[in-house]
Amino acid sequence: MIVIFGLTGRCGSTSMTLAIEKSCNVRFCYEPFLSDRKIWFPKEELFKPSDLSNLMKNPDYDGIKHLSHQLDINANIKLLNNESVKYSIFLYRESFIDTILSMHMSMNFLKKTKKHKWHSWTNNDDFFSVIRDEVNLSYLQHRFNNLQSMKDYFFSSHNFSRIVKYEDFFSSNVKSNFLELIDEMGLKIFNEEYNQYLGKDSKLNDYEKYKKLIPNFDELIKVKDDFFLN
Repeated sequence: MIVIFGLTGRCGSTSMTLAIEKSCNVRFCYEPFLSDRKIWFPKEELFKPSDLSNLMKNPDYDGIKHLSHQLDINANIKLLNNESVKYSIFLYRESFIDTILSMHMSMNFLKKTKKHKWHSWTNNDDFFSVIRDEVNLSYLQHRFNNLQSMKDYFFSSHNFSRIVKYEDFFSSNVKSNFLELIDEMGLKIFNEEYNQYLGKDSKLNDYEKYKKLIPNFDELIKVKDDFFLN
C-alpha cells in the first residue's frame, strides 16, 4: 500500500496522486476520512477511523491519499505505521503564507458562492473573478507553530520513504522529479497522462490574480519570509 500523506491541503497531493494513478494503472482511495467525502466522491464508500485496518487491506486499492487534519494525531500515526504500508510520501509546502493564500482562495470562494472550487474552476466559471474577504491575520502565528510541531512529530514517529517539498517538486524539473519518484516506488508508466497534472497550468497559484482578489494580499506577502516550515 502506498500512502501519500499531506501535512495540509494545497500541498500538491491531489496532483501527485492523479499523476501516479492515471499513468501507472493503480487505484488510490482519495481522502477516505474526509467528513464531506460524498460531495467530492458521490460513488465512493464512506470511511470512519475505525475502518482503518480493513481499508489498509482492501484489495481494491493500491494506495491512499490522505491529509493530516482528517484524523487525530494518534490515528495518523496508526495509519502511517500500519504493516500494509510499503511506501510513504510526506508532502508539505515550505511557505505557510502560500498555503494560506491558496486555501483562502478556495474556502472563501465556497463561503461566498456555495460552490466548490474544483467544480467552478474546471468549468471555467467565476473562480478567478469573485472578490474574497480579507484573510484573518490574527491566527497565523498560532497555526504556523502548530503545523511546525505536527511536522516534527510526524517525522519523529514514522520513517517516510520520501519527503517531498511542494516548492522543489512542482518546479521546472517536475517531470524528471516525477519519473524519479515512480522509479523509486517500483511502478511502471503506461502513458504520459501525468503531464496534465504536473504542469504549472494545473496549479492554482497566481500572485497576480491573488492580489486582485484578496484585499490584504500585500500584508501577507510582507510577512511571508517569517513563516517558512523547516
